[in-house]
Amino acid sequence: MLEARAKLSPGRIREVLQATTLEVGPAGFDFDSGYGLIQADAALANLAQSPPVLQSVVSRQTHGARGSFDIPLPLSGSPATEPRLGGPRTMIFTFDVPIQRATPKIIAGTATVTGSTIANNRVTVQLSGVANLQWLTVGLEGIEGVDGGYLNGASVVVGCIEGDVNQDKMASTLDVGLVRVLAGAYADAASFRRDINADGLISTLDVGLVRVRAGNILP
Repeated sequence: MLEARAKLSPGRIREVLQATTLEVGPAGFDFDSGYGLIQADAALANLAQSPPVLQSVVSRQTHGARGSFDIPLPLSGSPATEPRLGGPRTMIFTFDVPIQRATPKIIAGTATVTGSTIANNRVTVQLSGVANLQWLTVGLEGIEGVDGGYLNGASVVVGCIEGDVNQDKMASTLDVGLVRVLAGAYADAASFRRDINADGLISTLDVGLVRVRAGNILP
């Protein structure tokens, strides 16, 4: 099994061996025959399933009555930044196949996982306490597809910097001007990054929130 998948964890090896045994007694575990007779060919066939592939991740936050808006987070290259205040938000991981199991984890940075849900090929992770001015890495471990495919882990990085409307990894007077020009407008799919406090309205309050953060830069 390790020759087939060198990064298999001991726990996953145990799970596959148990799931592919040949029953020789009562169904399920029993003290006379354990889980049954190990079948190496069946275990390897289980591992032959392609692992789930992470297709996209977004950072989602609700903007009052205007609804939720997503910031796409690149899976490679330069990370995106999240300019909205660090209140409750969700990270949505989308795979190429339906998922039946995945465990969320904060790999780097300051935030708390408050819950997670799985719906078809999407794993939604709820976060709170997301700190400003940090690179936050959120991941999933033990990702198992309903077809038996298995992925040890997947993660994404996002730069948390309140007020960085133009995604240049710093809050500046340029961002202040970008918010000010739309003051009085409701947040929509094109402008929601300027609704810093995510209340659904781009206002002078948002202008002030960016102004007091001008000069902040990601480490």
